[in-house]
Amino acid sequence: MATIKVRGYDIPQFDMKQASNRKAVQLKNMITAQLKKLGVEEDSISFKDEAMVIKRAAASVSWYMDWQNLYYSYTSLRYIENLHVILQVIEHEVNAVLSGEKTREECIAVFNEDKDVEVQRKEARALLGVSHDSFDFDMITKKYKDLSKAHHPDMGGDLETFQKINIAHKTLKKELLG
Repeated sequence: MATIKVRGYDIPQFDMKQASNRKAVQLKNMITAQLKKLGVEEDSISFKDEAMVIKRAAASVSWYMDWQNLYYSYTSLRYIENLHVILQVIEHEVNAVLSGEKTREECIAVFNEDKDVEVQRKEARALLGVSHDSFDFDMITKKYKDLSKAHHPDMGGDLETFQKINIAHKTLKKELLG
């Protein structure tokens, strides 16, 4: 079975033959069950919903743990595949905490993203001149390199613009490569 690498974990690809609204609900329930293992209250967990589960759309979950608002999203695939990736990453992290490999604080650090991360990603794509639904990291990196050369302060470019380009690339790198 083919896998993808997300946040250092080998995640098995989702079988699209199982794609349905019912399966999306099952994945959400499984994510909730994993978070509850860490003492997260079910009513503090919320998901971004998508009516068409086979549509290329971001999936995300947010929750409160130890008085912190945590958030994780994945956007590279179809909505249901993204939910599957989220489940797998959360499952790995929860198991690491429960086995003592990681502390709760380390787990919190993994999922501590800004609430406006989706806006930041959209702005990063616009700044780099790629489409809003571009997930090809090699193409994004090519655009980044072209822009950073053109705006590098040593080449007469503007330092502030150069820094924004670097931040945009780092934002998308974190999203796509973990």
